[in-house]
Amino acid sequence: MIGIILASHGPLAEGLLHTSEWFFQDQKQLEALCLTPDTSPEMFTERLQDAIGRVDSGDGVLVLCDLLYGSPCSCAAQLLSENVEMITGMNLGILLELLGSRENAAPDISALVETGRNGVVNFKELLGTQTSETEEEDFF
Repeated sequence: MIGIILASHGPLAEGLLHTSEWFFQDQKQLEALCLTPDTSPEMFTERLQDAIGRVDSGDGVLVLCDLLYGSPCSCAAQLLSENVEMITGMNLGILLELLGSRENAAPDISALVETGRNGVVNFKELLGTQTSETEEEDFF
């Protein structure tokens, strides 16, 4: 089973981990690392490297980072290898898809990225233009 590391600026990674527990309890090989203002990039890279060692059971590790080119992404990029991959722009949809499928097969990174993209929508456009509050209430 692939290991998962959530990496973010501030407590976002911990929040996603805790929220994912509503859907998937007792997940193994899953850690959250939160960059704080008092953590240097070198320290964060070391923490990432240590976490990779803890969550990798031999099937590799997928690091989900909050922001493309942000510090967590830049630190994780230094650790990419044949066994370590990364997706940036993490969101709950990506994490839940990954948690729901990682025991059955190696994750399809492209499909996970597409899941993340598909979850970002302008909801009014999705519904079509609303002409009255009654139609909005019918949806809910």
